[in-house]
Amino acid sequence: MDFERVLRDLAGDFTVRKVPYALIGGFALGTLGIARATMDLDFLVSRDALPRVDDVMRRRGYRLRYRSENVSQFRADSASLGQVDFLHAFRTVSTGMLSRALEVPIFGGSIHVRTLRPDDIVGLKVQALANDPGRERRDAADIELLAERFSSEMDWERMRDFFALFGKLKLYEEIRDAYGPAERG
Repeated sequence: MDFERVLRDLAGDFTVRKVPYALIGGFALGTLGIARATMDLDFLVSRDALPRVDDVMRRRGYRLRYRSENVSQFRADSASLGQVDFLHAFRTVSTGMLSRALEVPIFGGSIHVRTLRPDDIVGLKVQALANDPGRERRDAADIELLAERFSSEMDWERMRDFFALFGKLKLYEEIRDAYGPAERG
């Protein structure tokens, strides 16, 4: 996949079409300086913008392969365009994530993309590991890397809520004890 080309095209089109979006997943970690191999791109987009997303993707050479209430998956015939997945934001938690997204320069500043805040990426990682226990080791490692690097910038109360929502408070306490802000007495 030609990540630079695809991101330049999609971020530009989403901005012009006023599609609320943010990168998530492995590439989002990379935009925050945490190297992680990835084969595709993952976005969080407003569910209300799906008709515009569909139009952008079709015009860029992608076909819709799968859609549910929560996700859409697009694939192009060209390997350079690869696969792009979308998580649909329509609940208060996920629309809040979109509203807090950061604009981040990538590829030496030649492109600016919206990326979720580190603590919001943690929230999605907690959901992923709760939904698929086989991912726990990898996602927990990503969470630790984010917590270590961005501890002072993270909203630890919001993160606690994410962990509580998915029954993972023990993991939250381990992460907070290792990387969280010092307790004040």
